[in-house]
Amino acid sequence: MRDNQGTKPVNSRSASSQKAAVNLFFRPKDQTTIAVLLGVVVGVLFLWSVRLEGFGHKAQSTAHQDPEKWVELDGRGKPIRLKIDLNQASWTELALLPGIGENLAQRIIRFRESSGEFSKVGELVQVSGIGPGKLAAVRPYLVIRE
Repeated sequence: MRDNQGTKPVNSRSASSQKAAVNLFFRPKDQTTIAVLLGVVVGVLFLWSVRLEGFGHKAQSTAHQDPEKWVELDGRGKPIRLKIDLNQASWTELALLPGIGENLAQRIIRFRESSGEFSKVGELVQVSGIGPGKLAAVRPYLVIRE
């Protein structure tokens, strides 16, 4: 079949299939609405993840400031307060205390091995690198057991 001027053939089947193909996609107005809704959902999810994970922020513990917050749960929901025996602790346990790093913890162990066991927590100031301030920071976590 040819159009009125006889120059191009008219294919009625391809015209109807083109209309059907166009109907498979959303109208431009609907596409805009869907894009805006998806953007809102992605934005809400991003803000939610930032709030939950503190995106880009380093977690800061305040446990070293308040010994009452330095607890673990025993599996039944009851808090357990931990104390480290100064005469039994390894250097790795001592290194976990606030202000006591690996080097100072090893210095405490060497002092204990050379001078004998501590009789009270206050004797810790005899270790090089531990002054009254550092002693005050670690005292709540230490105990001397017999």
